[in-house]
Amino acid sequence: MELSPCVIVLVCIAAAQAADWGYTGSKGPKYWGKVAATCIGQKQSPVNIISAEVSEDPSLGSIKMTKAYDTNPSGQWKMNNNGHSVGIATVGDYEMSQGGLGAVYKLYGFHFHWGSANWQGSEHTVNGKMYPLEVHFVHYNSKYTNVGEALNKTDGLAVLGLFFEISDDDNEALAPVVDKLTSVVDAKDEVNIDAFNLLDLMGGDSDDLKDFYRYSGSLTTPGCFESVTWTVFHKILKVSQAQMTKFRSCKDAEGEAMVDNFRPVQPLFTRKVYTSKLGSSASSTPISSVVIFTSLTLALSKLFS
Repeated sequence: MELSPCVIVLVCIAAAQAADWGYTGSKGPKYWGKVAATCIGQKQSPVNIISAEVSEDPSLGSIKMTKAYDTNPSGQWKMNNNGHSVGIATVGDYEMSQGGLGAVYKLYGFHFHWGSANWQGSEHTVNGKMYPLEVHFVHYNSKYTNVGEALNKTDGLAVLGLFFEISDDDNEALAPVVDKLTSVVDAKDEVNIDAFNLLDLMGGDSDDLKDFYRYSGSLTTPGCFESVTWTVFHKILKVSQAQMTKFRSCKDAEGEAMVDNFRPVQPLFTRKVYTSKLGSSASSTPISSVVIFTSLTLALSKLFS
């Protein structure tokens, strides 16, 4: 398939920027504004969701997903290590609408962010609490030809985010990904992966996905385009210690352990965070002063790294 000039330009920009940013030192988030000016905008992601300050918006309703999400598809997808994360490019009729989205969005793929320890790793936080792993399902507005065209449009992208917490048992729905991590240990590694049920990965019950936070934000990596309608679900998924160890075995673009590949939370400025339902599990989870102190310490260490 021939790429449009727009997509070619974006691919070239991404390639040029790949070596210019990271998560530590002089390439860390503090310096991303030198890579892309948008990274110092006022609609940046991720954010800390404060349950006492969110507003319920009953008009959000439920997100409607095509049946493809809840099927066991045939065929294969591509899984790769891009030096900053591990992601999977999907193929299939995966679309979502309603839920206050205002358009039909097509799935481009999904990727993960994780930490070096179980108390950190997620990009978004709730009441200052971090989780060891967060998955992002990236969708683009179907009125655009492809994700490249949608990247810098204000209504271009819609991303679903879900947290994972440590469990004694493996998450079987996550196993298809974990089992392939040994094939993408190094940056630029790529492998075929058998397609699998995405609703299972999201928790297996569409009713659990009716409760979510919603805000307007950005991509969490350069160029930080402020084109994302964010949906962060209240539901918390499970991941075992053994599965986290396999994520942490991957290497980044510098050949170092790929861990703590998350951007610190960004100021909300004038934005509001809404929820489809108040009082759900993640929004009402109490948080100790130790967790708050730990999160603040981590944020400061990344700021000055």
